Amino acid sequence: MAHIRTYQQLLALEPTDPEEQLLECATAGEHCIFNDGHLPEPEQYGACEIRPEFLRYLILGGCDECPVDTRGIWLEGAYISGGLDLNYVSTSAVLSLFACKFQSPLYLQQSKFHLLVLSDSAFSGLHAQGIAVQDSVLMNGAQITGSVDIAGATIGGQLSLVGAKISTQSRFAISAHSADIRGGIFLHPRTEEEQDKVTAPFSATGEIYLVSAKLGGLFAENTKLTGLANSKSLTARNMSVNGDVKLGGCIATGEVKLAGSQIAGDLSCAGATFQNANGHAFNGQRMRVDQSFIWKKVDNPQGKVSLNGAHVGELDDDPANWPDAGNLHLDGFTYDRIRGKVSTSPARKEWLLNGSLYKDQFFPQPYTQYAKFLRDTGHDAQSRKVLLTRERMVRRYERKEFGPLLRAWRYFWDGLQLVVVGHGHAPFWSLGWLALLIVLATIPAHKTWEEGSFAPNSSPVLISQGWQRLQASAPNPAQVWSGDTEPAGWSPAPRDPSWSMTAPGRDWETFNRYAYAADIVIPLINFGQTEAWAPSTARGQWGWHLWWLRWVFTVFGWIVTALGAAAITGIIRRE
Repeated sequence: MAHIRTYQQLLALEPTDPEEQLLECATAGEHCIFNDGHLPEPEQYGACEIRPEFLRYLILGGCDECPVDTRGIWLEGAYISGGLDLNYVSTSAVLSLFACKFQSPLYLQQSKFHLLVLSDSAFSGLHAQGIAVQDSVLMNGAQITGSVDIAGATIGGQLSLVGAKISTQSRFAISAHSADIRGGIFLHPRTEEEQDKVTAPFSATGEIYLVSAKLGGLFAENTKLTGLANSKSLTARNMSVNGDVKLGGCIATGEVKLAGSQIAGDLSCAGATFQNANGHAFNGQRMRVDQSFIWKKVDNPQGKVSLNGAHVGELDDDPANWPDAGNLHLDGFTYDRIRGKVSTSPARKEWLLNGSLYKDQFFPQPYTQYAKFLRDTGHDAQSRKVLLTRERMVRRYERKEFGPLLRAWRYFWDGLQLVVVGHGHAPFWSLGWLALLIVLATIPAHKTWEEGSFAPNSSPVLISQGWQRLQASAPNPAQVWSGDTEPAGWSPAPRDPSWSMTAPGRDWETFNRYAYAADIVIPLINFGQTEAWAPSTARGQWGWHLWWLRWVFTVFGWIVTALGAAAITGIIRRE
């Protein structure tokens, strides 16, 4: 039907009694109320029916012969028969169609209003691409069986669908692509103010599409979001929010996608349920949250949770609420701090491990980030433990790529570095290993000396008469020669000096089992013991063993010393 433009055309339409009542209220600036302001039932349609062309004429302000009050249209409890076409309409007045039943979808593309109210109304879709509303768009409690399309809209206040119910067979329940909604989107349940009791939760069957939208906030607490065939319930890729995003208590069946979004306030998922077994349950890749990211009491996400490349100011989480390995991706996830007690608890360790494994690959960045956080907050010892675990995992997965021989060698070498210097993150472990090697070397050195299998490490001494005579007669010539033991049959006169004062080797380097052990273990320190004394392989069993063992101790001493020095100086320490 052609649009009504004049009062004569309006009269030719032969207004019904409900339309006459609306006309009277519109010109007087009063609310027009049918059915006590409640949504009409089918049997009540006749008593409150308003034709869309009649309503459109009044929304546009009427004409000189029938001017509508500048405050706009306030209609409640009416039945709008036919399609209401308000495309490209521009008015500075209010359009309030409260608790109205619409036979067909609403068309408001590229239209302009001061305030748009569709609360408690029922309609089969809203096509309002590019709509500009100076104040807010209110659809609280609305029953919508179709898509709400406000792509490219500019709304100075709120888009409020508190307690609304949207069900559609198409892809989108709400499409606000590239919309600018400065007051934010409100999707939480409708409550009864006196009792603060939830009476109508918000629910949407179909995808809520907020790609590249600019919002003052997104409040979807305790909502029910159900995706359709594409398994997406909320898509907010590259969304910009100058406030908070609240998803606490939300039940989302289908992917919640915030990839690339910029959130100036908090992102709260406390008590939420995310379900999408065949894909991402929560996709926060590359998102940025300037304040807190809250992940607590989340009910065992069914599907993947990805925070790859994301950054948050503060992570406020319960480590036990994250999914298992293969479904948690933390590569590139960074944060300035973690709320609560800093720890390397089993749950936190499991969180790090699960977030670093994907398809039999290990990604070390989550460990690096957590270690950095620990170090920045003064927990250096725990930071080194995390880095040690990271190195163990890195090397474990590297070894899988080698052949059997190289893998065996790497297993030995990695194990040696692990136990000696903790892969460079526990450099002072090497001092303990040096001490242990010295203790172990002291035992054969002591036994060899007691056995008499040590000899001066000097050719002139070995061919001297004193040594040759003691070698032939004394069971332990080294001890007698150095003056530690008197020779057999020694009976000095009372005024003669003791044997220790006259022994041929009294001025030779005194043997010390501990110094000898340190000499053969620590290559950088010289106590002079190995230069003065050498074990003999021909005198006894201990001498033979020590002759070979000193090479073993020297080799391990070099390895431990080199690894320790490298770790301490940072050569192999990669943080």
